[in-house]
Amino acid sequence: MVPYDLLELISDERDHIYNHWTFFVSIHLSLIGLALISRRHITIFERFIALLAYGGFAVMNFTAQEGNYAYLDALLAQASAMEDAIPPANGVAIDVKGFFYLDEVRQALPYLYATAASFSVLLLLLINVVSGSQKQGRDRVEPTDGAVL
Repeated sequence: MVPYDLLELISDERDHIYNHWTFFVSIHLSLIGLALISRRHITIFERFIALLAYGGFAVMNFTAQEGNYAYLDALLAQASAMEDAIPPANGVAIDVKGFFYLDEVRQALPYLYATAASFSVLLLLLINVVSGSQKQGRDRVEPTDGAVL
């Protein structure tokens, strides 16, 4: 493999990782937004469905990120072995392995996902309390004296 192709693969894999992190953050921000703007009582069945959907998302996203980081680690190991073959560009040598804190991120990944999942599950379980829409919630309309609402 040509060193420049390897550098392109590393760049593409970093884009995949970035996209997965963006999706991860946007899902959690949307859950927080749902809790803050929800005006009706969320039933137990709806919360159960949301928990199942979130659980599926969390497992798939975590395994994808683990795979992405493992692949990036393999690419970086190959680039480190090939580093002498990469000629310096404009007098600057490329230190591929030195720019990443890959081991630290891979060790922290399970804890980060567990913390986010705990927060999200707690938020989904207590969504009616957070949004202020208990049984006597904001969406409940009391009958009036024949006036049309």
